[in-house]
Parts: sequence; C-alpha cells; structure tokens
Amino acid sequence: MNRLSVLMPSWKGPELLKFSIPAFIRACKEDTKLYVVLNDADKESIELCQAYDVEFIALKENWGTLGVDFFLPTLNCEAVGQINSDMIPSEGWDTNLLKILKENGPCSVSTQLVEPYGTHNPLVYVDNLGEFSLSLEFKFQENYRNGQYNRDTVVGYNHPIIVTLEDYKKVGGYSNNFDARFRPLCYGLDDHYAWRLRQLHPNFQFIASGKDFVYHCISATNNKFDKNYRDSNNGMNHFQHDSGMTLWGFRNSVNAFSKVEVK
Repeated sequence: MNRLSVLMPSWKGPELLKFSIPAFIRACKEDTKLYVVLNDADKESIELCQAYDVEFIALKENWGTLGVDFFLPTLNCEAVGQINSDMIPSEGWDTNLLKILKENGPCSVSTQLVEPYGTHNPLVYVDNLGEFSLSLEFKFQENYRNGQYNRDTVVGYNHPIIVTLEDYKKVGGYSNNFDARFRPLCYGLDDHYAWRLRQLHPNFQFIASGKDFVYHCISATNNKFDKNYRDSNNGMNHFQHDSGMTLWGFRNSVNAFSKVEVK
C-alpha cells in the first residue's frame, strides 16, 4: 500500500507530459505514486510513461478527466487525488497535504494555484514564468522556496484535490461512476465532486493550503477544442440539476475562500 495515489488525465499532450511527469516525480517526498490515463492514446505519450516507469492506461477514446477512474479498481493507498497534465507541484507538497488530511478529517486538501494570468480566482497567485518547460519548473520551485507565494489557508477545492480512498470510493470517484454527461471537457465536475463529498459528510471541510502550490498553465488541454464546442458543453447545468443550487450558491454554502485554521 502506498500513502498517496495521484491520477493524471492526458489527451494528446506529450508536449506537457515530458515536463509534468518528471517535475511531479521530483516534487514528491512521500510514498506517492503517479498514474496517467492517456485518452485517445498517442504513441509519444505512451513512450514517455514507459521511459519514466509510470503506470498508465491507454484508452481508445477521450473520456476527459472521467478517465482517471479506470484506475479505481486497482488502487491500494491511504489517499487519492487528481492533478492535471499542465500542472507542476511545489517541492514536498504531498508531505504537508497528507498531514492536513490526517489531522483535520473529514476533509479534502488542495494546493493553491500559481498561474500566468489573472482569472479572478481568489486561489490564484499570478506569476507568468513563460513557456511550460524545465526552466519554468526551476523558476517556480525557486520562488516557492523563497516564500514568494505564501498565503492564508482557506476554504477551496481546486485541483489537485486529495481525499481518503474510502471517501473517494463512496462518492463514485471523481467521475461520479463515469457520468457521461460531463464527457469529455468535464466542466462543472470539480464542483459536482465537492458537492458529493459534502453530501457524504455534512461537516466536510474543503481546505486549500496556503503553503503548497502548483504552477498551472490554465486549460492547456481543453483549449485544443474549438471555442464554440467548449462554450456549448458547459457542465454547470448538470451540477445545478443534481444539487438544486447554482455553483455560486454551493460555494457560498461552504464559505468558499474564507480563511480556515488547520491543525
């Protein structure tokens, strides 16, 4: 059994994986294992996973982020999370997040975000470090070590989001038992996942650490889709249909972005 399993979806993105996989491996300090699901798998991405000895599943179709749950039957770990292929975590991120998870449950634990431009997301520190590359990774880690990104710990549930494996299974995984309504873009699924966790535990906390970060290139995969297609496949209505509230109604109900104390 490993402490943490982290599931990464990819869709025809070897240009991202060649940096994100080794950067992930370098950043982890615990018994953390990376799993990659290759949607509509391409040869170069398969070869990258093999080169870094990363367990992967090669799918013939594009399931988007839903595809991470093809790993669910084989997971043997204490906790599980998801991370995007356009993300690089800060050094030792898994050590602190696993500690928070253990001492503050029932809860989820997330990093906060460093992104190249502002999106009005309160969990984002804006810092444009250039193209996704080895140089970007080194700049990001140097800035992190220097304390440039430190912030308050607040209520939030952005990727990467970590929960216990037990809770993950009880809510149908991230995918809501492969809920095809969200396929393949998966817009709205982050909130739907959080809502299901809150239904499981009425006192569930969503903790976004102010000491741990990922650099996020922002929709580097979904931007490969035509804009009209993206605009017409917004899953927010599925969230509202199931939860009976708007996205912002749910966020207000959990006091999203408010400061929280952790043990």
